[in-house]
Formats: sequence, structure tokens, C-alpha cells
Amino acid sequence: LEQMGADPKCLSELQAIVSALDPGSVRLDFSILDGMKYYNGITFRGYVQGIPVPVVSGGQYDKLMQRMGRSSKAIGFAVYLDSLERLFASDSGQDADIVLLYKETDSPKDVMGKADELRAGGSSVVTLRSVPQNLRYSKLVRMDDGGGSDNA
Repeated sequence: LEQMGADPKCLSELQAIVSALDPGSVRLDFSILDGMKYYNGITFRGYVQGIPVPVVSGGQYDKLMQRMGRSSKAIGFAVYLDSLERLFASDSGQDADIVLLYKETDSPKDVMGKADELRAGGSSVVTLRSVPQNLRYSKLVRMDDGGGSDNA
């Protein structure tokens, strides 16, 4: 990576982090790009075996801190508890009842409102921008078509 222009200090920090983790459970994929425009450095996602969607997502957002008048460096992440619930749910053969697909241009408020509407009927709902290959679900709903469905 250093030959590709990576900062040696950053590589050293990354090696220190990776060496502290279980080598059998960590895989680095530098091809992951995140749609969050406020990240300016490393971005990451964390997966748990048996769950096809990320359970952790985050990254470095120093420039966002600068826009807020702070000179500190920052890194943060979110843990998706609804995804982790799959570890404790009974195996119905599905990862979710409904997959709600949204686009980057959809407002978070509209996406969450639609997901809440679908959950009100007792369905488990996962909101995604694309469907992972191995995700098992009963119904596919797109934000832009008002609820057309496919079965998987």
C-alpha cells in the first residue's frame, strides 16, 4: 500500500489496530466506498457471520468537525441493533420479511416513515440501497414505486 501512495503513519496505525484483533475474524477490503460525503479518511463496515448486512458502519470525519468549528480529529461508528437481533431470532428461513430499497436521493425521514409503516403490520423490515446476494426475504418494496414486490 505504501507504494500506492498510502501515508506510512496511517499504515502503521492500521497495522496496530489489525494486530490487536483476532486474525481469523478480520478481513480488510479497501474497495468499500461509503456514500456518506462527510467521511474524509478510512470508512469501514463490520459483519457478523450469518448476518448478510453490516452490523457496524463508520469512518473518519475530520472535515465535518472543522466545519463545526472544531480542530479535533474524529472517527465514529454506528451499531445496527436491528441487524444484530437476527442472531437471537428463531430461524424462519428468512433474514427479513420485507426489504425496503431506497435511493441516495430519498430523504431519511421518508425512508424511516415508510419502514415504520411496514413494521406496524408486524413485519421485520430492513432498509437498504441494494440487496446483498444471499439475503433471504419475502417481499421487496421500493421507495419510488409505492410498494411493488418481488419474492426471493
